[in-house]
This record gives sequence, C-alpha cells and structure tokens, in this order.
Amino acid sequence: MRKSKSYKIAETLSRTLSMPKIDINMPIEGGNCFLGKKTSGEYFALIGNKNLCGNDIPFIAKHLGIKGENVHLIPQPDFHIDLGIRPLNYPYVLLGDRKLTANLILAKYKLDNSTKLLIETEGNFLPHDYAGIDKIEHELRQKMFIPIRVPGILGDNQVNYMNAIVHQESKGDLIYITNDCQPSCYKNIDINSLFKEYLMKQVPQIKKVEFISGGSNNNSNAYGTYMNFALARTGGGIHCMTSERPDFVKWNAMA
Repeated sequence: MRKSKSYKIAETLSRTLSMPKIDINMPIEGGNCFLGKKTSGEYFALIGNKNLCGNDIPFIAKHLGIKGENVHLIPQPDFHIDLGIRPLNYPYVLLGDRKLTANLILAKYKLDNSTKLLIETEGNFLPHDYAGIDKIEHELRQKMFIPIRVPGILGDNQVNYMNAIVHQESKGDLIYITNDCQPSCYKNIDINSLFKEYLMKQVPQIKKVEFISGGSNNNSNAYGTYMNFALARTGGGIHCMTSERPDFVKWNAMA
C-alpha cells in the first residue's frame, strides 16, 4: 500500500515471509478490511468506508481480484471495522452491541449504584463521529449479510471481543480466539464467561472460545489485562497483532 506509513515495514515483512505483496495506491488498512468467500465460491471484501467512496470500488476490485459487486463498503463502527464486527462463515457477521453487553451484565449481577451507572454509561457509549449499530446492521442486511448481535463491546473498547481471529477446523467447527477483557474495576463480574456463553449459544458452530491475556495488570485501571496486552501500547487487540490469511483452498475442500 503506497500510502501506508508502514509501507517499508510491509515490504520487508513480505520478503522475510516469502509472501507476495500487492501494491495499491489506496488507503486500505488490514484492520479495516475483511476478505471472505461466498458459498458460490466467489470472493468478497468487507471494507470500512473511511476515506473511500463508491467510485473507488472498481479500482479496489481489480487489485484484490474480486468482482466489483462483491466489494462492500460499510459504515465505520470505530477507527477500524475489526473493532466492531467479526465475519464468520458467509453470510454471518458478528456485530458488537454495547447496550446488549450492559443489559446482560445488569440482568445477571447485583451491583451497587455507582457500578450500575458506570455500566449503563458505557453501554450507551458511541465512538466520536462513527456509525451506530442500527445503521451498520441495516447496511449489512442490504448487502445480503446476516448480522448477529453479541455482547462483544463495552465503553471505549474497555471490553472488546470483536477484535478476534476465527479458525475453522477440518470438520467445519469454529474456534474463536479473542482478547482477555476482564476489567479490574468490574469486580465479581465475569465478562469473559458472559460473552462466551452468549456467543456459543447464538452460534453453535463455535465449539471453543480462547481468551488471550497479556499477563497481570499492575496498574489496576479499567482496561484490565486487555489494556495491558495491547491497547495501552499499540491501540489494538489480537486481530491487530496478527496477519490473517484465509485458507480458501482448505475451505473449498470442506465445502
């Protein structure tokens, strides 16, 4: 990506890993783009519409090797779309719902008034100048995706399970790998388990959920181990710190 600030780093990484690179003069960032495959066998891309417009689609499609009608620009839920959505097998897309997260916590736990107020406030939080969940869900449905709302976000990413890697095993079962998001300020609230139970109930194909922790959090701030792991240092989670490379050949064999 010629306009990327880290272009030389990407070029070095490509050589080191002996992986091909594609030069495109467009501001498409990894965390703002998901690649997938339809049941028909056609490739598709979900891309956040930051700095892009419909006129950019033919150019993007050409360089990604995807039909123009399969390049989908969606509203930004946050700085990158991988902070708000997580595609699964087509056409399903997980959609992080702050209010749902807050409501499930309030329904399950007896909290003091100050903690209740904090949870309610973070459930209503909306990142500045970004799209709300209703608009994103509507756009995804218009593009023939099926959104599934999950309690995957709370506040300003104090809790974020959307920034995740999804692994598909040979029999089609899914493993969901995400961030350990147990904020220290929410004592006696097991947010990890709350998310895991809800997710596996809504998506039975997910057989395992793995939480990646950065270790103990000595600062005792609201972000807990997730903040210690990534946000405090790099502004990202587990998906931001990996290079996701869908194995479409393997998917074809399982189809």
